[in-house]
Amino acid sequence: MKNMLVGLLLAVSLVMVSADKVNNSNVKFSITPGEPAPHFSMADSNGGVKAAGSKTGKAVFLVMLQNDKPSRDVIPFLNDLAKTRADHVTVLGVAWKVSSMDKVKQMKKDLGVEFPMLFDPQNMSARFSVTTAPSGYLITGSRFNLAHYTSFDQKAILADIDKESARIDALHTNCKSVFYIPFIESTKPTVANKLGGKYFDAVHSGFKKAGFVDGPGDKARFVLRGSVAEFPATTGIWINVLDTLVNKTIYNQFLSYPTDEVVKMKSEGFSDALDQLILTTSQICDANKARPVPQNANPAPAPKPEPKKK
Repeated sequence: MKNMLVGLLLAVSLVMVSADKVNNSNVKFSITPGEPAPHFSMADSNGGVKAAGSKTGKAVFLVMLQNDKPSRDVIPFLNDLAKTRADHVTVLGVAWKVSSMDKVKQMKKDLGVEFPMLFDPQNMSARFSVTTAPSGYLITGSRFNLAHYTSFDQKAILADIDKESARIDALHTNCKSVFYIPFIESTKPTVANKLGGKYFDAVHSGFKKAGFVDGPGDKARFVLRGSVAEFPATTGIWINVLDTLVNKTIYNQFLSYPTDEVVKMKSEGFSDALDQLILTTSQICDANKARPVPQNANPAPAPKPEPKKK
């Protein structure tokens, strides 16, 4: 029964933290986000499925197209974007108001599209309030809608993509950076024993020893938060870690230990759990080191060969 109460209380704490901490002005991204992009899941012309929130760590440039001259005019720019910015951006075309996959495939051929074209029989594109085509949306890897383009000002689009690319690169480069949100103390005994602060300090110290540094909310790769709820027999500790690059929770554990061990800071179970948390986070950064160097989006022209001497 006590464990059920602990779990329930910590679950409430999760909601409280999500509402009061993660979505407030303390946690921002490098580019001020707008509203979360609408969810979509559409079949592509190659037989696959593309969906929002795929957690690839890349931005998405979603563009609504029709089989007409205005759309045809922007295809060279979009094809080049898909090729030269592939390390940071995935370009997806939506065949707007097209009634069959066969027509989508024909439209892709007619326009000369070199990126995936999506079929939208359920009219999911309506969630983007589309009124004309071509119409483009830049969506971050964390599903925040950054901008909407109808004029296809190439300079403006590339400038926004450059900013988002810089954000992505910074999160790779500064992988071992954490933004810490103080732990919530969910019961009166927890407050009296200052367990939230003690276990927050223990987690912070453990990460610091492992080479992690404190990062501001708009630049840290990870966001760490938690809560502690002490009861007479059992105390629960909840810890959550979010990878901001892909907007994915990498650790979310409700831990329960005898209260006397927790109060005395002598819980071997917690020490083991903390070691596992740090290992999980470190492995992400170790894998990050193997990331290939991004291609140069604007490669310099090859040097001209020197004329042969006669």
